[in-house]
Amino acid sequence: MKKINYLIGLMVAIAVLSGCKKNFLNKPPIDAIVDEGFYKTDEQVLASTSLLYSKVWFDYNDKAMYNLGDFRAGTAYSAWNDRGNVLFNTTGDNQENGASWRAFYNVVGQSNLTINNINKFAGDGVSAKIKKFGIAEARFMRALAYRFLVMNWGPVPIIENNLERLYDTSISRNTITSVWRFITREMRAVAEDLPETPIQVGRVTRWSAEGMLARFYLTRAGVESNGGVRNQTFLDSAKYFAARVIKGVKATIGAQNLATITGYSGFDPEVGAYVGRDAGSGNQAIGLDFGRYPLTPMYTFTLGLNF
Repeated sequence: MKKINYLIGLMVAIAVLSGCKKNFLNKPPIDAIVDEGFYKTDEQVLASTSLLYSKVWFDYNDKAMYNLGDFRAGTAYSAWNDRGNVLFNTTGDNQENGASWRAFYNVVGQSNLTINNINKFAGDGVSAKIKKFGIAEARFMRALAYRFLVMNWGPVPIIENNLERLYDTSISRNTITSVWRFITREMRAVAEDLPETPIQVGRVTRWSAEGMLARFYLTRAGVESNGGVRNQTFLDSAKYFAARVIKGVKATIGAQNLATITGYSGFDPEVGAYVGRDAGSGNQAIGLDFGRYPLTPMYTFTLGLNF
C-alpha cells in the first residue's frame, strides 16, 4: 500500500511540473540582487558602472602600477624588490606583470558584461540619457584597459562579448595596429555619447575621452611611423584633441589682507579679540589693540580645465 501511495505521489508531482509554463522556473528571485531584477532605474544603472572606476582595477593599482609605470620608465628605483622591472629584464613570470594582465582583462570582462546587461535588462524606468551614458562609461573603461594591454604586451585578443566567447578555444591575438585602431574608434564614439559636464562628481565626460584620444594619437604616431618618421596625421589629431580639451582653461588670482587703508595708527584695526587656545568669553577685548601682528596676507590661484 505504501508503495502504491509513493507511486501516486510521484505521478502527481510529475504532472504538476509538466503542466507548469516554461518561464515558471525562470523567474528572478525577489529576495536577492540579480542581473534580471536590477538595471530598472537610473540610480541602479549608475551603481552598476561605479565599480568600473575602482575595484576592477585593484590588481593593477596595488603594486603593478609602479612596476609597469615608474620602474620601467626609470623614474623610480628599488635596490631589492621588483628587480625584473627595475633592470628592464622582466619576463612573463613576473608576479606584478601577471597581476596587471588579470586586472586589465577583468576591466574588459566587467565592461563587456555591463554593456550586455544594460542593453538586455534596462527597464522603462531607465532614461535614454542614463542608458547611453552607462554604456559609454563601460566602453571608455574597456578602451583604456586595452591601451594598457597593447602598450605592455603588444598583440592581444580583442574581446567585446564574454558570453559569445565563453567556450571559444580559437581566440587569437589581434595585431598591434588593429588594437590601436579599435580603441581609437571606440573612444571617438564614446566622446560623442558622454556629456561635457559630469553627471556625478568623478564621472567621465566628453573631455575625459578627448584627452585620452590626444594620448592615443600621440602614441600611434610613433607606433605606426614610417622609416622612423612619426605619422603626421596622428600628430595633427593629437594636437587637435589636446587643444579642444585645454581651450576652456580658466585662471583666476585672488588676494586677501594685502594692505590696510585706514586712518588707524596701529598694526591693523582687525585685532583685539583673543584667539588663543584658552580663549573664552572672559578674555575678549574686541576693538582693543594688544600689539599683535596683523592678519597674514593670503594669495590664491585657481586653474580650471575641461576634463
